[in-house]
Amino acid sequence: MHPNALLELSAELLRAVLKLDQPADTVVSAFFRRHRGLGARERHSLAETTYTVLRQRLLLQHLAQAGAQVLDLEALACHRGSVLGGLPTQPQPSQKMFESRIWSTMRGFDASMPVFVESESRKVGDLRVPDELIKAMRASSCIQIELDLAERVRLLREEYLHFELDHAALFAQLDCLTALHGRERIAGWKQLAAAGHWEQLVESLLVEHYDPAYLRSISRNFAQVATARIARATSADRSAFEAIARDLTRR
Repeated sequence: MHPNALLELSAELLRAVLKLDQPADTVVSAFFRRHRGLGARERHSLAETTYTVLRQRLLLQHLAQAGAQVLDLEALACHRGSVLGGLPTQPQPSQKMFESRIWSTMRGFDASMPVFVESESRKVGDLRVPDELIKAMRASSCIQIELDLAERVRLLREEYLHFELDHAALFAQLDCLTALHGRERIAGWKQLAAAGHWEQLVESLLVEHYDPAYLRSISRNFAQVATARIARATSADRSAFEAIARDLTRR
């Protein structure tokens, strides 16, 4: 199958799954029944991309299924928000389409009810979050999700499996961090990848890059983070995020 055709099918499947009105397995199975001509490799690629996105969106997905109002900017932008956050088979929409998707989602919300949204920066990949929306997000109350480091490493390895299979793509993205961390640290991260030490690499990226950068940004930009409600996930499994979603929507 031509790569562009696979991209179009991936986008179609993701749009269907991210409506969050049915279990993902049900949507994926129905999609494959409608496209019986797909081979095993195409089915694997489509399913892997879909479930990778869903695992990243676990809490928001469960909140939506529990009846909460959810604005999933990363899903709308087709990007996970970090330097490594591009989806391997899913291009980002145009800025105009991104804003149209935001408007289409928000116009159905009840203004008297809360909206759950991830603490994004001003840009999600190459797309800019509208100014009034980012101001409202940063002035809102916060919920902090906590998860043990080992479980975070496991989850992120699942999310970014494509980088373990494509070292050149990973190294190109790591090079983008050279100005922040210097050539020596970037070279060390590349050596870990080349040697297959993935857990050590992911842990190092979290501890030395992502967590410090995230904490600086959150502390600087989100006015109510000091009084954030803490929600602790017992694991990176779906059931743990489902439990948090149930607890959040009860209140």
